[in-house]
Amino acid sequence: MPYQSTPWQLVAKLHVSSTDHRVRKTHADSFYKTDLAAILDELTISDIEICGAEVPFCVDATIKAGFDHGYRIWMVPGAVSMVAKAQPLIPEGTLLTHYARIWRDRFLTYVDE
Repeated sequence: MPYQSTPWQLVAKLHVSSTDHRVRKTHADSFYKTDLAAILDELTISDIEICGAEVPFCVDATIKAGFDHGYRIWMVPGAVSMVAKAQPLIPEGTLLTHYARIWRDRFLTYVDE
């Protein structure tokens, strides 16, 4: 998405506070060439709850990078999604199950299981 374009904006229903931090990323990994780790360290945050879109790209890369940075990663089951067209060779449900099995107890802990 082009920076500052209409699709780039946060959805109107999202409650945003003036004290919220925003991290502009240009890579699937939210830690790559961003100040995310510095912000989390400054706030003494050691646990991250993940949700998001594009499992094979952004979500997977950020989970693994966060784990490599030493954060404990948590996720509510079903809090991620993907566009089926992004990975046309593997059905969406199969791919989501595949990633959930890779992440479980290796890179993250599922909440409320």
